[in-house]
Amino acid sequence: MRSAVSWLAAVVAAIALLVCIVATFATREVFDADRFAAHTEAALRTPAVSEEVARRLTDAVITAEPDLVAVRPLVLGAAEGVVRSSAFGAVVRGSVRDLHRSAFDAEAGTITLTVADTGLLVSEALERLRPDLAARIPDTIRVTLTDTASGPPLELVKAAENVRWLAWFALVVALLAGAAAVLVGPRGERAAAA
Repeated sequence: MRSAVSWLAAVVAAIALLVCIVATFATREVFDADRFAAHTEAALRTPAVSEEVARRLTDAVITAEPDLVAVRPLVLGAAEGVVRSSAFGAVVRGSVRDLHRSAFDAEAGTITLTVADTGLLVSEALERLRPDLAARIPDTIRVTLTDTASGPPLELVKAAENVRWLAWFALVVALLAGAAAVLVGPRGERAAAA
């Protein structure tokens, strides 16, 4: 009977330790705004993400200046260069930090990632190729990458903050269950008797 209780306590300790590790990882990688922003910036370097962001940036430029629709491929090429640049990465990193803070704000009703000053960056990229086109792009263009007013993403992010407490709780459970497994087990019984 004692060995069954010892094994059960050991299993509980192992599961609690695993939960603690996963929750600690989530706390460190997801809840830390700087790490979250760095991961987002790194994602911009992947082809699929950079192409989608460049497409959205191009759409924003064409919406602001419809006469540029004829030179869309040129604007798209400049936008792709901008998205992969360190300047754009720095702007996105700052915007993601703000997004991260608002995601964990209990008062926030929306989660929106908007990158400002993108018009200026595209204009500078086109300056070398076509200065006449660069002058027509408004500096104030902003591109919205995400916009969630409600629903599962917002609720999930707000609920996920509880993971911080889960890590500590799981650690305490792992330590207590581990100690119980040792004390109740055959070796612990002999040590207590001596």
